[in-house]
Amino acid sequence: MLGTLYPLLIDALGQGKISVGPPYFDAVFAPLMLPLLALLGFGPLAAWQSASPTELLRRLRWPLLASGLLGALLSIAFLHSLQAALALSLGLWVLFATGWHLAHALSQPGAGWQGLRLRWRQTPRATVGMWLAHAGLAVFVLGVCLVKTLEQSREASLKIGERLGLAGYEFVFEGLEKTQGPNYIAARATFSVSQQGRALAPLHPEKRFYTVQQMPMSEAAIDRGLFRDLYISLAEAVPGGAWGLRVQVKPFMSWIWIGCLLMAWGGGLAAADKRYRRKATRNAPVKLGVAGAVAR
Repeated sequence: MLGTLYPLLIDALGQGKISVGPPYFDAVFAPLMLPLLALLGFGPLAAWQSASPTELLRRLRWPLLASGLLGALLSIAFLHSLQAALALSLGLWVLFATGWHLAHALSQPGAGWQGLRLRWRQTPRATVGMWLAHAGLAVFVLGVCLVKTLEQSREASLKIGERLGLAGYEFVFEGLEKTQGPNYIAARATFSVSQQGRALAPLHPEKRFYTVQQMPMSEAAIDRGLFRDLYISLAEAVPGGAWGLRVQVKPFMSWIWIGCLLMAWGGGLAAADKRYRRKATRNAPVKLGVAGAVAR
């Protein structure tokens, strides 16, 4: 909210205009989110006005060390970026700290599986929702970090029968046909996709022309997966029978959506906690009948 309202405030005060777009939000998002991510792992253990920073660090030292070391090793091996190393370490920190909270809350020495099931049943929904929401935020941060660091894209002009390689995938322009939609006509392309000789699902991007609005629009073809998404979008036809296109490989894109779903699920569970319903019932006004009003 601060990042969104700041340009409007600057404009209202007559201090100039700020161009709001991806570069602006990339610059604003990190300074606001990184401190929150660093504190998020400590939050569930921090008793109000009585938490000792030394005690919190002692209790969470293993998740903190594991996330820092693993984030640094993965960044050195694959990402080669200090900023990505920091974001990856913070995402792992939130995930490991949440797992530590979960294990600590459910553990009971000598209780066995029956004791574990009993502790789980006794855990309030708000607490379970907190664990899910924190885990979802961690998955979201990891997905954003990996997508921004590892994504690859390429623009080219291909004729039917030509191929393009990107990030270990091979895209072959197999053909083009005209199709009729409910309110548009389209040129529908077919691309076969393979990885190391293994055929994947074909992709069918379209270049549409909406007849009423007289507006052309590209409809990208997407092949989604747990660890990568493939995108192909058509541009315009170029002289010589070729078509311009843009191919993108986005690793871990689905993790962003999974993280958002986990956060929404956690928020729903927390809102459905029985304690909140009982409190609302206690605070609800009581309607008195005639007899009750006379007695009162």
